[in-house]
Amino acid sequence: MPPENGEIADSHPETSENNQVISKLRQDITAGKHWYLALLEAVKNWNITEETVNDRTWNYLVSGEAFDWLLLAERLSDTVTHLIPEQEKTSLLFHNTPPMELSPDEFKERIGEAKYGQHLNFYYGITVEEALQTAVDEEIRKERWSSGYYRDKDNSHEVFRRIYGQNRTVMLKRFRKEKGFPDKKSIKLNELKEFTYWLFKYRLKQSDKARVASDTRKGLDWLENKGNSKLSHNHTHPQPLDKARHAAALAVPRRGHQARRDDVAVRQLGHDEIGCVPEVAAHIARKAIRALARDGNVSPVVHGYSS
Repeated sequence: MPPENGEIADSHPETSENNQVISKLRQDITAGKHWYLALLEAVKNWNITEETVNDRTWNYLVSGEAFDWLLLAERLSDTVTHLIPEQEKTSLLFHNTPPMELSPDEFKERIGEAKYGQHLNFYYGITVEEALQTAVDEEIRKERWSSGYYRDKDNSHEVFRRIYGQNRTVMLKRFRKEKGFPDKKSIKLNELKEFTYWLFKYRLKQSDKARVASDTRKGLDWLENKGNSKLSHNHTHPQPLDKARHAAALAVPRRGHQARRDDVAVRQLGHDEIGCVPEVAAHIARKAIRALARDGNVSPVVHGYSS
């Protein structure tokens, strides 16, 4: 049975239940239902928080609270890729642009009230938090440029000091100690999302209400001006270039000049301790880069990966 109100339960039902959701998705699209609406219904009926498929781990519920709905949309759309227009799929997954507009209330009804609330947790706890970090990073760069310092450098530690009161290394160690993650030199994307959400909750606890409101507004303003601030459907991922940088920076293997170029991408994102993840990251990077190249947003060769 699907979860009540569309909530993702923290459990691992039988694979056959998963397959039923996927089978119905295929049937609905084949019968003429718009693929996006069929996808949203599948999202509503899905109740697994984490799974491993073809050696890739899919974690849809960050910290048991924040629903990464676009990640689930990617997982489900991959099962019906031959039934979905490629450009529409790319626009949804890489450009945060669905094939049809839905109001927030319509979207909430489609995926279920509980999942929508978890989606908002992801939006404010990860998307807006990343935007806040980027906005502060831009402020620091402008300060340096106005003072005559034109050389680009990694500002991530200063960004963290300004927002959270400690540098990034200190905060990462504190997070890992509290959550039981191993203290190592690299951080995978799933852990990075956990870390960002933890930082959001830390900021809410440590800052006064006026500071919380001001910082959150700064993140929202950055999204409105340079990102995508709407909440109606799918605003839970970085912009396409950032997504390509994430994936390219995480891809393996990296050696020599290619490694140095990838490290630049990592520093640009402020994630100076990101390490390597399996080959799927390279595949995602190439898909993102190809999509960007088609739209003229970036050259076909980025960070050593050819389209």
